[in-house]
Amino acid sequence: MYTIREAAEKTGFSAYTLRYYERQNILPPVARDASGNRMYSEDDLNLLETIRCLKNTGMHVNDIGTFIALCREGDSTLEQRRQVMLEHKAQVEERIAQMMHELEHIERKLDYYDRACQAGSEQKIQAACCRVVRYDPCRCAPACGSDGNK
Repeated sequence: MYTIREAAEKTGFSAYTLRYYERQNILPPVARDASGNRMYSEDDLNLLETIRCLKNTGMHVNDIGTFIALCREGDSTLEQRRQVMLEHKAQVEERIAQMMHELEHIERKLDYYDRACQAGSEQKIQAACCRVVRYDPCRCAPACGSDGNK
């Protein structure tokens, strides 16, 4: 069993957040010692790790609470929980794909800046790109134009 301070240290959640999750029924009521202090079990910590995963992957706190409530209902909600996870997984994959697209843009910009730094000037890189028969701003210098590449 862990005190709230120990649970906070182990999970990375603040003590305030742990109390908030309990008040909002996101986390089921935790055991109390004789003095009324919260005592977190390994099961509580495992549940908090699930909550962290869902939160970090973009699930809204209210939806996490709904999911945890389904978990507490037992086997009768297995298919519902599976569907929640499938939908959440699809949303996470969509965000990852979008982020990969954005990362490709950043990598092109870094390539541009690497070449500009080597050449000592953006104008030299832009001039070289403009000599290409078919100017491709994504290949040569993403976002070339009057606003520059700064």
